[in-house]
Amino acid sequence: MEEKILVDYPKCPWCGHNQTLTQKAWLELHGNDEKKDMFVSFNKMVAVLTDTPPQFGVTLPTAPGLLVHQDFCAKCGRLWTTRAELKNLPTGMQIQSGPQPGGTFHPQR
Repeated sequence: MEEKILVDYPKCPWCGHNQTLTQKAWLELHGNDEKKDMFVSFNKMVAVLTDTPPQFGVTLPTAPGLLVHQDFCAKCGRLWTTRAELKNLPTGMQIQSGPQPGGTFHPQR
């Protein structure tokens, strides 16, 4: 799946300020290096958008999903959604619970 930015809200919808609290902190740390223009956000929410099992391979299993970024305005402090993206997201691996094959191991004393 091709990654795509669905919506981008670079300005606070309440006061119109164009810097978030996380961006301000990021610039304090990386203001003079190549990472200064990297997109950062305070909170990320993920929704996997598929009804099929994740694709397994050499890398982590992934599935198409929606990644929503939220942050606080550096001027008025209000929280807003700053960006929403469609992208392949790692799904994690399910660990089987219950008895393991081969039974329980009891060490000799």
